[in-house]
Amino acid sequence: MSRITRTAGRFVCFVMLAGVCLHTVPAFAGTLTTTDADVACSNTDLLQIPGQPPTWSFSAGYASFRNGTPEHFYNGVAYNSAQYGTEPIVWPDPGNILTFTLNTSVNKLGYDLSQVNTYFGHNDSGRRALGIKVEFSKVGADNTFFLLYDMDSAYTAPSNYGKISMTAVPADEATGVKKVRITFEVAPGGVSEIDVFGTATPSMGTVLLIR
Repeated sequence: MSRITRTAGRFVCFVMLAGVCLHTVPAFAGTLTTTDADVACSNTDLLQIPGQPPTWSFSAGYASFRNGTPEHFYNGVAYNSAQYGTEPIVWPDPGNILTFTLNTSVNKLGYDLSQVNTYFGHNDSGRRALGIKVEFSKVGADNTFFLLYDMDSAYTAPSNYGKISMTAVPADEATGVKKVRITFEVAPGGVSEIDVFGTATPSMGTVLLIR
């Protein structure tokens, strides 16, 4: 009995220690990739599902939509020759917040988020940097947001045009996603395209128990 008690005690200690360790995990686990001179964006991502357009809101400060509207964020075109006021790109200010609400009229359980790509830049070397934070919320709790990745600094594209890619990993639990929120923390550069990738969250189905 004493051996069993000691074993049980060790198991309890292990569980307690594991719980402590879990609290040391960062608030996000996603990965960040930055790429120079990349304009190879998608026209089949979650923002461009045929017949299922997202809705969007843009808040917290002033931003100008030069020759376009926020729909140009997901028109499948990323520019590498944009000039101020001549291309349909958005010039966000630091603190601007863009929120996409994904269309769940068909996929009612939401989407399993895999990656968010942001294309930006300008032919002026003084406007080639961007720093963003990306968050997501889930179906049924639309306004409770979880962090995918916070750059907390800017990426400067050497060629004046670049891509910021944030990839979700299982630890992010980015499943059943309803909204994707992007905060422009450092934003001197124009943004021409945003791609949101993922797949429809599958239904668990019905399990029949046969005795």
